[in-house]
Amino acid sequence: MKSESVDISILMSVYNGEEFIEDAVNSVIQQTLKSWELLIVDDCSTDHTLDIIKQFDDDRIIIIKNDEQKGLTANLCKMKQLARGKYIARLDADDLCRSDRLEKQYNYLEQHSDVDLVCSYAEIIGDGKGLIKPPVDNEDIKARLLFYSPIVHSSIMMRNSDLFYDESFKRSQDYDLWDRMVHSGRVFGTIPEPLVCFRYHKGQISNTGSESQAYYANKVRSRALGRLGIDLSAEEAEAYYNFLNKNDVEDTEQFRLVFDVLSRIENSYSNQYCGKSLRKAIGSMDLALLKVANSRHFKIPFKLRLHLISRAGIIRIIKDLIKRR
Repeated sequence: MKSESVDISILMSVYNGEEFIEDAVNSVIQQTLKSWELLIVDDCSTDHTLDIIKQFDDDRIIIIKNDEQKGLTANLCKMKQLARGKYIARLDADDLCRSDRLEKQYNYLEQHSDVDLVCSYAEIIGDGKGLIKPPVDNEDIKARLLFYSPIVHSSIMMRNSDLFYDESFKRSQDYDLWDRMVHSGRVFGTIPEPLVCFRYHKGQISNTGSESQAYYANKVRSRALGRLGIDLSAEEAEAYYNFLNKNDVEDTEQFRLVFDVLSRIENSYSNQYCGKSLRKAIGSMDLALLKVANSRHFKIPFKLRLHLISRAGIIRIIKDLIKRR
């Protein structure tokens, strides 16, 4: 392996990815910025993944074959030890980069010395369509992380530093890292255009391991609530995490519990969050909660519904109603 540094180290872990891996690697090779290395860990694939990777004649591609299956987080940490790049980028083996993705993110970080991680919008491909648009403002991202990760993992580029993934997180390792980064003072930025394509399909990790994904995501959320001094009862935790993981509440009692948790968050942020950003994030959660109530045909008391609507913002409700038409 070469010892000289490169601008960007792209980390990719793959297991049985023969269907999409060729397109993913080609999307890196076609980048307008040429100073990169692509580290690929084959995590004991049993299909033709490794054969496909070996067909690429490019010395910037570094293949690491595991003798035993390690999982995504361990593979990322292994590649981090080998990465020579000033910046580290991520790409899943079923996603794609736009040809100018690396160049635009590299230039952004070079021009914004205060920003530690930059992400971008992502176009949904495969079994879905649409655009994933994370917040642009750092404080807005930080507030959203209380509830979920708004960032597509394949869209990030960050400075090569000691703060990295925690191997104890087998899933939701990105959510955990983002949460630790923002609460250690790291700054996030967003390029508001789709620089990556996020492939939605039934075989992806977030679908095949949804229960495990939710378990580790809830650990991050519980830690964030702990910073605010909020300790949930068993009933509150069941209702709140069910809402965040499945976008659902089972009955009016769970609706009330979730609403109460959101109210406690709104009243407990102290100086950890920008008030405007937090209210905006809670407003989006209120809207989601109200949509669930409407779809479930819950009979919500008028005063509670009025309070929720006013908290979310009447303009947001009006816009939502217009979209439905």
